[in-house]
Amino acid sequence: MLPVVLMIAEKPSVAETIAQKLSSQAPRVRKALNGIPVHEWDGSFANQRVMFRMTAVTGHVYGMDFPSKYNSWDKVDPADLFECPTVKTEANEKQKVPIMLKAESRNTSYVILWLDCDKEGENICFEITDILCEHMRLAPGQNLFRARFSALTTPDLKRAMETLTVPNENESKSVDARQELDLRIGCCFTRFQTKIFHGKYGSLDSALISYGPCQTPTLGFCVKRHDIIQQFKPEKFWTIRVSVILDAEKDVSLSWSRNRLFDKEAAEYFLNSIKESKTAKVTDCTKKECAKKRPVGLNTVEMLRLASSRLGFSPHHTMQVAERLYTQGYISYPRTETTHYPANFDYRSVLSKFSSHDQWSQYVTWDSIVQPLKGHDAGDHSPITPLVAVNSSVFHDSDAAKLYEFVLKYFISTVTEDCIYLETNITFKIQNETFTFCGKEIIKPGFTKVYPFSVISSDDQIPQVTVNSSYPISEKKITESETKPPDYLTESELISMMETHGIGTDASIPVHINNICQRNYVKLIPGRKLQPTELGIILVHGYLKIDPELVLPTMRAELEKQLELIAKGSATIGPVVQHTVDIFKAKFLYFVKNIGGMDELFEVSFSKHADSGKPFSRCGKCRRYMKLVLNRLHCQVCQDTYSVPSDGTLRAFNDLRCPLDDFELVEFSSGKSYIFCPYCINNPPFDGMKKGNGCNNCSHPSCVYGFNSKTIAQCAECEQGLMVLDPASGPKWKISCNKCNVFLSVQCKKLSVLEETCGDCSSQCVAVDDKKGCLYCTEEFEANVEMHRLVDQRRGGRGGGRGRGREISVILLLNVYRTLSKERLNHSSGRESGKFYHHHPNFTNFDSNITQVQWDSLVPGGSQSWSRLPQFTKRNGAVQACGSRLVEMVKGLCRSHSGVFSGFNRRSDSSMNGLFSDDSQDPNNNSNDLVSDYLSAHYGSLDSNLDKDVDNSFSDLELLWPNNPKSLAFKILTESKAHQRFRRNISDECCKKPCSVNDMVKYCGGGRRIAAYQ
Repeated sequence: MLPVVLMIAEKPSVAETIAQKLSSQAPRVRKALNGIPVHEWDGSFANQRVMFRMTAVTGHVYGMDFPSKYNSWDKVDPADLFECPTVKTEANEKQKVPIMLKAESRNTSYVILWLDCDKEGENICFEITDILCEHMRLAPGQNLFRARFSALTTPDLKRAMETLTVPNENESKSVDARQELDLRIGCCFTRFQTKIFHGKYGSLDSALISYGPCQTPTLGFCVKRHDIIQQFKPEKFWTIRVSVILDAEKDVSLSWSRNRLFDKEAAEYFLNSIKESKTAKVTDCTKKECAKKRPVGLNTVEMLRLASSRLGFSPHHTMQVAERLYTQGYISYPRTETTHYPANFDYRSVLSKFSSHDQWSQYVTWDSIVQPLKGHDAGDHSPITPLVAVNSSVFHDSDAAKLYEFVLKYFISTVTEDCIYLETNITFKIQNETFTFCGKEIIKPGFTKVYPFSVISSDDQIPQVTVNSSYPISEKKITESETKPPDYLTESELISMMETHGIGTDASIPVHINNICQRNYVKLIPGRKLQPTELGIILVHGYLKIDPELVLPTMRAELEKQLELIAKGSATIGPVVQHTVDIFKAKFLYFVKNIGGMDELFEVSFSKHADSGKPFSRCGKCRRYMKLVLNRLHCQVCQDTYSVPSDGTLRAFNDLRCPLDDFELVEFSSGKSYIFCPYCINNPPFDGMKKGNGCNNCSHPSCVYGFNSKTIAQCAECEQGLMVLDPASGPKWKISCNKCNVFLSVQCKKLSVLEETCGDCSSQCVAVDDKKGCLYCTEEFEANVEMHRLVDQRRGGRGGGRGRGREISVILLLNVYRTLSKERLNHSSGRESGKFYHHHPNFTNFDSNITQVQWDSLVPGGSQSWSRLPQFTKRNGAVQACGSRLVEMVKGLCRSHSGVFSGFNRRSDSSMNGLFSDDSQDPNNNSNDLVSDYLSAHYGSLDSNLDKDVDNSFSDLELLWPNNPKSLAFKILTESKAHQRFRRNISDECCKKPCSVNDMVKYCGGGRRIAAYQ
């Protein structure tokens, strides 16, 4: 077996590109347990043959947060957040990246990290190594390496492989310091502000009154410009306009040397002094050849500025498009502060790609190509450059095409000669007053021919004059004008100001600008200008009134310098963090003490709860009606305010009250619906109950609305939630999972949960109209029940319009897997038929009901696993269960193969039923095609035998047998913790006879349910 070199990128798309560029042939592709692709190929490393295994994370694996006991806004003093501990939590628990990394790193000899080469990338490197160190002994420079690259091109990637280094711990620590400080400072001020002002004012149009060490100074720039505009007082001024006739009776306007006067009488005096003059005398004429310098290399900030001012893109959108172009291999890494090309940069070879291209060749003139100018070398990535020459038509997104063209033309302009123009200055004298004319004429357009945004306005023809000659005056007059205030800051101007004052980094500047827009502190007006809202203005004025340093850029700029010292190893993280925390804690305590200064500003602009809203539901403390105001309930008597869910419909729930606090219950509807207590949803009454949870997550033992009274079964999809009856949903009753977006709809007049449990599946029995039984096992209820998945329309991403595709795919995978590894078992204690079918060891397929006694006799540790059997869902006339954690890896395979299963989703329900019913021997049934498609898609790369027709003898499928150490099935089973707990061999009672897939489908098809146990 070859040694394994595990390589990890920051995004799956980057991993795919790297694998394709570094492998000599097409790499083998499979899916990790969480659906992220894994690319494998053979090659050489460290003077030996190895197998490369390339996969990826999805950005940061962990985020910084407070322990759960500090998450209550009501029970925790915000000042405590400066001193409390912090913890690292999974950035996205659903993606299960740590589990995937542990699984993929087994039997690994080397690890190469291909994260983005910036400080955030270094931090992710150490997040990954912390995971791998749990079962690997990593030594930087020996079996742990860091690849550094600036572009996803074959030469760059191969050069990175030849010059491997180690992760930079100092840069990672600087990110940890920034995360901790932003968390402590931001959460502390945000919680205090939000509670104070949301609890008092009803017309606030923001769900969160947030503070951020970078966000707030950014807002401060916008408000400062707004204040200048508001305080500006226009003033009239006067100037003298003179026109003279030069060549070919052409009128030329002259500029007065005094420019403008703010005294009208003085302006009239000077006009009268030249009023009698008929000609203007030329006293001087100079001609000078000038050059407009070509730009230096393109860095991130310049790209953001120009994309906003020239292309009309927001900074946030620009970075999103640029990252896509980078991961697709069209441009180099888009996050850099450097504008100086490296000494070994072969710009001519890059230009040659475009000189022969039909669309871009017109911009490359080899006679005009020169060395690029020396820019600023920040020591990070090279300037942003195009990597390949493609037509704009290849981009399906017009914004991507525009940004690609912009980067391409900008790069060509940096290596094209300067623009040369002739500047002519003519001085005229009329009596004692001096007037001038200035004209420009292009000699060589140079780079401006390529990059039109820097074109110099050229006069059609510079007039030819002679010194001491006089020319007739065609017009003399006074013009009156008025001074105008500066305009609101554009995004481009704001980016420049942030860079100048050291607010944010090239990567975070777009985030901060986007945040102040999303938080409703500024609004975007035509011309991509940022106009502060009333809320944003009051916040900044309040900070200036209490502590100006909270909004001025000086504090953050100094902190950025300290973080840079950590990154360079000149300072240690502990003292820097503690010093900054002490400063902001003192400022926070002073801010709290003097909050009245900001409150006075809010009183002027926002109405209090008592003056707004409408009566909605009763308060449990005073029994008076609370008012509903912008997703908040306010009690005017108690002066308490309670946040309620947004983006849905709220209505009082039948005047019923919470048994814990006597507040009237409220129903919230948004796809799924649930009821909640306004007090409990803000002040969770039990440990483990999170803020914002409704009654379907309440564990009160006797409350008739909590999940103890309304739960029917465990959710078979996510296996973490409970299927809870929504008591307000009738007559179209909904039984929803309180953790995920799966729900069952039941069509009946009355539905209630009974105290009895089903003897077959342990679900709670229900009363459907006048009938009683199990919702999952009673066949009479089958026509009433449908399973659905709620789709969040606000989220982006891939979608196809067939909402049931994923459920069908999971069930198809589980059934195919069951079919291929089924064994038939005679069990004497079974039903009278004497036959009982089970799947080893993930699933058990019952021909009919089974008692707990039978289960105990069949499964080692049965008494423990019986209680953990997941509940069942209905699909296509069969009752199934998607497995527990034991089969999460199998489910991950299914989720990741959306392309493979898209074909299955298009098949009719009858073809899907072929995997469940006894009709599988029908020659017209295409279930075998489904199995064949599945095998070739998922297992075809493991062994050539698997490409054979699945209808051949069972021996052809030997590699899929769970007990074969070579099979993927065996690996999935043996690497699971559940298998280690319930390890057992394949039964000797299996017939072991060859059988076709049709036979297997037939034997297994009569089963009513598949159950997975932990």
